[in-house]
Amino acid sequence: MPEFLETHTAIILDNQLIGVITKDQLDTHSISIGIMIHEKYWGQGIGKLALTQYINELENIDTIYADCISKNIASQKLLESCGFIYQQDFKRKFPDFIDEKPCKLYMKRNF
Repeated sequence: MPEFLETHTAIILDNQLIGVITKDQLDTHSISIGIMIHEKYWGQGIGKLALTQYINELENIDTIYADCISKNIASQKLLESCGFIYQQDFKRKFPDFIDEKPCKLYMKRNF
């Protein structure tokens, strides 16, 4: 359980778990993050608020990477609204899908 707590941050609204931000440490000063929010709360600015607050609380992290499936325009807009810059397209295998999915990689410098 402690490893889970180091890599996952709960998004809580009105004392309810509505989402999670995940973190993978890439090296001493770089991480990869992901954000998932229950669809009931999409389009309300909660993702942007949670992601912005999460990034503002990071210490000693210079570079943040995030990716999303290419057809997920809402996730792309969220990342861009939080200052992430598109880097490249790539294909990624997901546990829930048989085929690789086209994805977009984003990066943010955290200075």
